Amino acid sequence: ARPDAVDFRISRFDLIERAQFGEPILLSIEVAGTEDGEVPLEVFCDQARIYSGNVKIVRGRGRVLCRSAPPQWRA
Repeated sequence: ARPDAVDFRISRFDLIERAQFGEPILLSIEVAGTEDGEVPLEVFCDQARIYSGNVKIVRGRGRVLCRSAPPQWRA
């Protein structure tokens, strides 16, 4: 790896556990990077896009909150 390479990664992915049955699930995603700026991020659940946007990285860290669609229960 080059020491001057710019790198971004998902540093934390949490499911907020306060959702009731049939409600959307809240996701907290933290991104870490070697450079400040904006980074594109897409999140999918069962092939459905639930988030598409940019994460603003400040002092090497950024965070996005998004919610999934309510689950479709199958019999």
